[in-house]
Amino acid sequence: MDKWNISTAKAKFAKLILSSEKEPQIICNRGKPVGAVVQIGLFRELMALKETMEKPTIAQLLDELKTIRKSEPIDIEIPDRRNRRNPFEGDTDEMAL
Repeated sequence: MDKWNISTAKAKFAKLILSSEKEPQIICNRGKPVGAVVQIGLFRELMALKETMEKPTIAQLLDELKTIRKSEPIDIEIPDRRNRRNPFEGDTDEMAL
């Protein structure tokens, strides 16, 4: 992979593009890589791979559920609350657990 500083890349843009058909070309600013020029086929492969690897956030999933719920309203029956025996209630022995 060839490395180009920004001013050289601008001055020799056509050569940069033609070189990218053979292998990715790295663009540097003050010696640090800041970008790359790649052939379009590789770019499309990378974008397809990115799409398969992206996972939605919880916020996105909740928004999707809200949308589904609006389009498919469902009534959920919530049963009445019942008091149940608590096995720990009234146990004063700390070692009982």
